[in-house]
Amino acid sequence: MAVTYQEIQSLYRTEKNSPTLQKVDESLYQDILKLVSEVGKEYREQIVKLVDEVYRIRRNKILKAVMMNDENPPLNTIAVEKELYNKIFEVLKDHRDTTLGERGNAEVAVEEKGEAVEVGGGEEEKVKDRDMMEVRIVRPLPSFMGSDAKNYGPFDGGESIEIPRNTAIILIKQGIAEVI
Repeated sequence: MAVTYQEIQSLYRTEKNSPTLQKVDESLYQDILKLVSEVGKEYREQIVKLVDEVYRIRRNKILKAVMMNDENPPLNTIAVEKELYNKIFEVLKDHRDTTLGERGNAEVAVEEKGEAVEVGGGEEEKVKDRDMMEVRIVRPLPSFMGSDAKNYGPFDGGESIEIPRNTAIILIKQGIAEVI
């Protein structure tokens, strides 16, 4: 189906004013490329700018959906947009799994396995007290109150400390501490 400049203008207005993707033909981008190749040079730049804006708006709506960690592409995505969505979603999922463990949650990724504790990427630590965890502070940290209501710190970085597990998980998640 051929697309006209007026249809692109209309799509631009509706995409701009709606938080959701508008329904479009599966061949939208091919039809746009055909239109651009058929118009004279004097109109081409204007059409290309408008098309770039439509693309940018639709792409940003797709990115927002990915950032919301929704496993399914938003309604009204066409095949090339679904492919974009799935690629970005997988990259972010892989990054989350690498950073926080396969379940993607540092708090859940800390599991008790007998006397050992596994944190995120598979590091293990022997624990003396199931409620405490030994970590190394990797950068300067001002004094803070742990989840046990005790004050800890300040620390210069490189120091090993034993702190409540809940507090350790938070510091590990923020990249302030690492498992020893």
